[in-house]
Amino acid sequence: MEFAAAALSSLASGLGGAATAATSAVSSVGTAIGGASTFASILQGGAGLVGAMSAVRSGDAQAEALRQSALDAEQDRRAVGVDSINQQTSLRKALIQSLGERDVAYAASGVDTSFGTPAVARQAAEADTQNALSQVQDDTAAKQARLSARAASYRQQASEASSAGWIKGVGSILTAGAGILGRK
Repeated sequence: MEFAAAALSSLASGLGGAATAATSAVSSVGTAIGGASTFASILQGGAGLVGAMSAVRSGDAQAEALRQSALDAEQDRRAVGVDSINQQTSLRKALIQSLGERDVAYAASGVDTSFGTPAVARQAAEADTQNALSQVQDDTAAKQARLSARAASYRQQASEASSAGWIKGVGSILTAGAGILGRK
């Protein structure tokens, strides 16, 4: 009987050791799982941060491209003004040359250019040139206004693109944070 009691005692102590070993193993697995969860949280947080930085940079790059488009529109507006001045100068030169040729032709024929048909022709040519100049000026003003509006629109879009990048970045960080908190 004593032998049986010793055997049972030995078996119980062996089982206790096994239970201690099992408890230790479960604790180690739990620590490993907790470590894995921490590692996954760190990875998720890092990915959220990288996503945020990427969104901000993307927004800034888009904003810079739009700012360059605004500068191009402003340069086009100035170029339209220069073209208008050149066109108006050409019209004035053509008028002067036309009037000079007519005056020479009338004078060669012995006609007085100060009254009558030559004077009426001169006034008509000047009126036509003035109408053409007005049309060039109106067209130029319209083109410049359109280009100024386009530049302003590009600047507004640039501001919105930059803001959108920041908003997406903050959203990325908040999404990562929510995922991390959901993991715990």
